[in-house]
Amino acid sequence: AIVYNAYIDGLMKQKELHKAEEVFQKMKKDHCQPSDETYTMIINLYGR
Repeated sequence: AIVYNAYIDGLMKQKELHKAEEVFQKMKKDHCQPSDETYTMIINLYGR
């Protein structure tokens, strides 16, 4: 989850919100368990 989190965070900082959501969906598809940090980032993503 650490690598996915870093990737999602970088995309969010670059305002690539749609791509960040796609990476989150791919993370789940790849059977990588999202962490609490991942969920916090996604909540912030939807709040933007």
